Amino acid sequence: MKIIRATKEHCKEISRLMKKDLDNPPKEFSQEFLIKFKKHAEENNILKEFENPLTIGFIAIINGKIVGFIVGYAANSEHAVIHYINGGSKEVKESLLQAFVRACKTQNMRYILADSFEFMENDAILKEKGFNLDNKEKVNETLIMLWRRLELE
Repeated sequence: MKIIRATKEHCKEISRLMKKDLDNPPKEFSQEFLIKFKKHAEENNILKEFENPLTIGFIAIINGKIVGFIVGYAANSEHAVIHYINGGSKEVKESLLQAFVRACKTQNMRYILADSFEFMENDAILKEKGFNLDNKEKVNETLIMLWRRLELE
């Protein structure tokens, strides 16, 4: 597996992977939430994210095919926020997360925030990798977003 920086040229594949996640969405997601997510997953909206110089993104490639990605941004000089982790396996997601953490350390950031939902695999991965619960945010009547924080050394 090869992990490289994501660029505008990868937006079509990132969009495809995000939309694939919607093929079988968690039952906890409301229709309203899914509609917003589908709009966000459009290639032109992903492209807008990569026009932001503060965006931090990586893709995972196996046998010449993009199989996962991680995208976030530098919120300020002290911390970054992870918006999305996608991968066909736990190993892919962990490798992408490791690349994101390394990039933040290189920029001398103090911590990383990531949002997740406790019923998703990403939340378990974040916990395993040392992200601690920082805050809870009510998305709607049935959905609570967890904000996890990793202190960087």
